[in-house]
Amino acid sequence: MAMRSITRLDRGDMPFNFRFQTLLKHRAFLVKKAQIALAAVLSRRDSLLAARHALIERIEDEGKKWDRRQADGVSVGEYQSYSYFMRSLERQLLRFDGELKRVAQEIVQARSQLQEVERDLKVGERLEETDREAYVSQRARKEQGQSDEIAILKQSGRDRSGR
Repeated sequence: MAMRSITRLDRGDMPFNFRFQTLLKHRAFLVKKAQIALAAVLSRRDSLLAARHALIERIEDEGKKWDRRQADGVSVGEYQSYSYFMRSLERQLLRFDGELKRVAQEIVQARSQLQEVERDLKVGERLEETDREAYVSQRARKEQGQSDEIAILKQSGRDRSGR
């Protein structure tokens, strides 16, 4: 009869199943999502920086062209047109600078969000590790109890046959 209870225990043993596995997967998903959001903002910043750099080069090139044209003489209309054109390029540069400031704030927010979800994920991982250690310890105690029961049964069988 005692052997039967051991077999029942063996069938009842389940592999480790973390009770918050779904939460852990969701937190890992949130980390990936935050990483993607940060990468998107960093990509936008890089694009803005490249466009700003190209605009600065264009302003410099236009300034050099204008210097050459001025040496030949320019009319008042050409001068006014050039001044208007250069002011528009400078306004565009200021818009890039303003957009870069906004993107810099978004980067700070995205990094902060990423750190927060990574911290939440680590908490979940530590909880899983603690639960796994408790499971392994409980399983070892159960196996030791089963081994002790088998040893007792064998010993009692020897005692009966030896009498």
